[in-house]
Amino acid sequence: MLEHESVVQAAYDKGRDYEGTATDCCQCVIAAIQDAINCKNNDILRAGSALAGGLAFTGQGTCGALVGAVMVFGQLYGRTREELDKDATKEIGEIDWVSAGKGWELAYELFEWFRAEYGSIICSDIKKKLFGHNNEEYIRPNSPARYALSKKSAGYKRGICPEVVGKAAQWATEIVLRKGIPEGCAKR
Repeated sequence: MLEHESVVQAAYDKGRDYEGTATDCCQCVIAAIQDAINCKNNDILRAGSALAGGLAFTGQGTCGALVGAVMVFGQLYGRTREELDKDATKEIGEIDWVSAGKGWELAYELFEWFRAEYGSIICSDIKKKLFGHNNEEYIRPNSPARYALSKKSAGYKRGICPEVVGKAAQWATEIVLRKGIPEGCAKR
């Protein structure tokens, strides 16, 4: 049990650290989970690059930390290309819903964690709840306005977004360890 707890703690710590320095909640949670379970995949990490901050830092979509964690579920347990191609030859009512739905139950469990903790899965809603405001809506990530707001925000200084990423990595890693790390991933 101690190893399990240390892997989960490592995911939390890595997620928080990555978001606090490298930023990009989606990529940071992917990297943290992959590091913690020792199953890295650069393609998944790269695929998450534009999904931070509710999609391209707009705040209008699903929290990037949740999206990144679900991407790792797909990496580990999702439907393969071969399964998709096989299903694509069938009528919608005849597809293999078992293969099509791989990982859905894991994603839903993580969705429930987010709803319970933050009341929403939407980036701007989470920021509003935790920061008390969301002045960053529609401000490009590299703009002087974004920089000025981030430095003035009490939430930013307390590390709220790193905390969200850390928790997402922690919860997702708990789910992965309970489900079991698939063959082909190095195990700790």
